[in-house]
Amino acid sequence: ATLEPVQVAVRSLVAQSRSQPGVEEARALTLLTLLQVDAGLSSRAEQYSRMVREAGGATPMELAAIRFELMVRTNMAMAGVLHSQGRYAESELIWQGLAIHLFAT
Repeated sequence: ATLEPVQVAVRSLVAQSRSQPGVEEARALTLLTLLQVDAGLSSRAEQYSRMVREAGGATPMELAAIRFELMVRTNMAMAGVLHSQGRYAESELIWQGLAIHLFAT
């Protein structure tokens, strides 16, 4: 329960981000998603990631850019978490998948 004070703060930040205009809301939720990934809380990260995908009020191009950034940064963070846990093969698979996605023609 050492993460509980952090999670209380995160919930407060989520509530604040939901009142922001589209792009700002999506960017704030992206950062909160990454915080959850870094903490190893994948189910909460997925919850916030879903909120990013559902954010409105931004242009389609802005939302596409934010969603792309979320995908890339989430994968990078998850690969880092797995690597720090000694789960090198799983980490490598994420890096390979990301490379394929980024550099596919």
